[in-house]
Amino acid sequence: MKQLFLTSVWFVFLALSGCGESRTGPGSGGIDLWPFDNMSGFFKYGNATKGRIYIYAQTSQRGGTSYELGGQLFSSTDHSTPVIGGDMIAGGVTIAEPLVTDPSSHYTELYRSFKRPNFGSVAVFGLTGNSSYGVPAITDSLYIPSVVTISSPVQGTDVSKSQGLAVVWNMDGLNDSVLVGIEYNASLNELVVDSTLAYPNYRWWTLTNDDGSFTIPSSVMANLNVGTIVKVLVARGRSKWSGATSYPIDLYGYSIAEEGYWVIQ
Repeated sequence: MKQLFLTSVWFVFLALSGCGESRTGPGSGGIDLWPFDNMSGFFKYGNATKGRIYIYAQTSQRGGTSYELGGQLFSSTDHSTPVIGGDMIAGGVTIAEPLVTDPSSHYTELYRSFKRPNFGSVAVFGLTGNSSYGVPAITDSLYIPSVVTISSPVQGTDVSKSQGLAVVWNMDGLNDSVLVGIEYNASLNELVVDSTLAYPNYRWWTLTNDDGSFTIPSSVMANLNVGTIVKVLVARGRSKWSGATSYPIDLYGYSIAEEGYWVIQ
């Protein structure tokens, strides 16, 4: 019963945890990219760009895998005026040029699809271009690691705050590193556990080898409260800068596996 309950509330958490356009996240996917800040092994920051093309996958043991891919383009590096650039190719999937109904809206010219893109292979990214908006044709490729999944522990089971937590996932032999982390979300616990108690937000992550397993230290687990829910995640991805000198863009692809567990002593 407890596992079924946790599965149902997890969809509530995913709906609440991240929505709206983000520089680092995929537009409306139910997850933010908090672990990737300053993680140069995953995504590169610092270069001014005029847009991005991305592919994204989110997995869970009971929810399966969902995909989102697309991007957005702008007339300048300040990202103030959205434009269209012909058809977009994201992870081998072609997304037709969007219709322009309100040029002043940041959301009108979003490219988006929920088809399955190419993971675990060299994926093609590009634009057919649109000279009316100053967007050149672009073709590039990037190896995107296979979609990551957590196999152990089983979602919804108990995890002890008194010992390290061994996390097991499917490794990718062509990938170097993954991010492993936990998130203790106050809003989720107030919603499903006891709204009268105080629950601090707590996040911890580390970059480690993509060898299929990692033990979250007991010193980290000790920060959790008994009787609450903690989210464990494993993520991996690749990125690069691409495009013409006059029109630089970000290309990136990543996947995140998320599972929820009950904390016991």
